[in-house]
Amino acid sequence: MTLEEAYRYSIKTLKDIHEKEEAARITELLFEDIFGISKLKRITNGQLPFNEQQHLDQLLLRLTKSEPYQHIVGYARFCDKKILVSKSVLIPRPETEELFYWMKERRANLKTQVIADICTGSGCLAIAARAHFQEAHILACDISYDALEKSILSERYNFISNSIEWFQMNILNESWSRQRPDVVISNPPYILESESEQMSRVVLDYEPHIALFAKGKDPLIFYKRIIELFTGEKMPEIYFEMNPLTAVDLLKFCEERQLEMEIGVDMSGKERFARINRKVG
Repeated sequence: MTLEEAYRYSIKTLKDIHEKEEAARITELLFEDIFGISKLKRITNGQLPFNEQQHLDQLLLRLTKSEPYQHIVGYARFCDKKILVSKSVLIPRPETEELFYWMKERRANLKTQVIADICTGSGCLAIAARAHFQEAHILACDISYDALEKSILSERYNFISNSIEWFQMNILNESWSRQRPDVVISNPPYILESESEQMSRVVLDYEPHIALFAKGKDPLIFYKRIIELFTGEKMPEIYFEMNPLTAVDLLKFCEERQLEMEIGVDMSGKERFARINRKVG
């Protein structure tokens, strides 16, 4: 089997569970991350022999059983960093990366001394903040000890040493006792448990439910709590990733408290992001 034949074989196998474009994207990543074969090498040396068919078959079997690609390689790409992942953390999504750059753009001309990442999970937002706001102190909390362990390792993997202040906290039941942030950024759980029947088995079987589902019947429970924690004196800017279906409800909640909320759209045109602060004037 040649490199080109192995490539086409992989796409054909993955098309059983993915659209053709997604099967090709995963195959490109697989060849580069696992076998060290770049797209350029495959195109220019496609007739060279491929001697890893047994290994490829093992990987394709795992993928056809819906195991996430990121779990197979052990990391996900996020803001030019590699975020370590496992079943204990949510795999970073492209929308969350968009949230970070949306926040960064709005803070471009503002002094940022302290950033707090609430419900940090994999730590992707905190690690991106450390890379892009090098003068700021970064705090990151989560209820899951396992998630924090993975986040700490992920920071060390990317920066050799740790400087982010990681700590365990149940945001729904505990008060904020750390340094007051200038910026809060958060991608909290916002899916109702009743919605799980419509969700992919890939997500339900391999990702932590504690990071996906909001407790009770209020999908905004985490958003409301975070806003309440930080609406005292010297309120920080709060940036959220949110469910587009609840954007209007969150806006209403903010208006009732005399807060200003800017809504941002993701690459699909959905109302995915919120920036919340006190109204000026």
